[in-house]
Amino acid sequence: MPNAHKKRTRRTWIIWSVFTLLAALLVLATLEAVEAQFNLRNSQTTQELDPVRVTAAWVETGPVTQWIVAEGSVRAVRKTHLLFENTGKVVFLGMDRDGLELREGSVVTGPRNGEPGQLLARLDTRDVESTIDQSQAAVEEARQQLEAARGALTRANNDLAEANSQFLRAKNLWEQGYIPEQDYEQARTNSLNAQEAVASAEADLAAQQARLESALAEAERATRGQEHTALYAPYDGVIARLNVRVGDHFDPSYVDRSSEARLSATAPVTIIDPGEMEIELLVPQYEAHMVRPDQEVLVLPGAIDWYSDSWVEDYEQPGRVYSVSPQVDRDRRASRVLVRVHQEVNQLLDGMFATCWIAVRTEQALRIPLGCLLFDDGDPYVFVAKDGAAHKREISTGISDQEYVAVLDGLESGERVVLQGRQRLMHGLPLQVLEHYATDQNHE
Repeated sequence: MPNAHKKRTRRTWIIWSVFTLLAALLVLATLEAVEAQFNLRNSQTTQELDPVRVTAAWVETGPVTQWIVAEGSVRAVRKTHLLFENTGKVVFLGMDRDGLELREGSVVTGPRNGEPGQLLARLDTRDVESTIDQSQAAVEEARQQLEAARGALTRANNDLAEANSQFLRAKNLWEQGYIPEQDYEQARTNSLNAQEAVASAEADLAAQQARLESALAEAERATRGQEHTALYAPYDGVIARLNVRVGDHFDPSYVDRSSEARLSATAPVTIIDPGEMEIELLVPQYEAHMVRPDQEVLVLPGAIDWYSDSWVEDYEQPGRVYSVSPQVDRDRRASRVLVRVHQEVNQLLDGMFATCWIAVRTEQALRIPLGCLLFDDGDPYVFVAKDGAAHKREISTGISDQEYVAVLDGLESGERVVLQGRQRLMHGLPLQVLEHYATDQNHE
């Protein structure tokens, strides 16, 4: 009985194994049939789709420029704070070329043919003129006193010569016994007194000379003070800040020199030359070693969309690297770079914010327009237009500029990559290339 039971169990296991194998084969065959039918339908659907209309660009070799981007504040290279050196009331404010009272933004002219620049403002000079008159009177009086001292010294020297002559004569007569000793002593005393008178006259002459020099210095200061009651334009420029009006009282102590901002806010007039601007940048140490003087710079006022079609035409200001500091800021780990811009249209304003693109390297490379790129989890890819269909292609990229990106791997020269319409594509979709992106190279 046990053997019969074992035989039945083995037979049952074999039957179930065969049944399971047949069922698995049947399921696999069914899945393959379904997949084949799905692929057939998908192929038919793809073939029935209208081609996506796109524009394409050729993969070509051309220049690509590497840029370093940094931000900073704009300031005028020539900026002058004009100060009165005297205290007084503002009695005059100049006019601009249109006959209007000067104001911030007014254009002013500098010196011409040896003449001073445009008169901008003037203080009341009556007190200064009174001081000048008094100082000139003091000079005249000092000169008269000096002449009197010179005359006194001349007379003292003459008296000394006469006293010495009388003393020598008295000495000879006394030694020969012709006059008493009392007369000799009197002659000697007269000679000594005459010497003291000469010394006193010389001291008085020196004092009067010093007095005259002091009076002349005071008169010169008074005259300069009159000159410093007026402000003139030092060069052709624009009034950037005007802090005085007719009737205002000015005192030099009002001027705060503690900072550039405070000086601009308290100086009577600030003039700038808007034709040349400077941007101070802090470039990170790992990039600063690539920056050199005279490199090309594109300066964009404020925050401008780099990918905008119109930014170059509307906003770009060409400039040059002026200097690169050899010193690295310890806190920011950056080097100071100065960029200068010569401008005819005043797009860059003193104090505004600007973004600078410094061209540090240009190389010939296989390139495509930036607009062809798509990304999948940060990895770049493009669609290649080939045989009437879109082919997804992963690529490796290098440096880029505002128009092109260098392709290191994944594309070959002469291939076409989709530009406009790329977002609507999938691998294998049919497409129709309407036109090609305009480049500086021709393709058949």
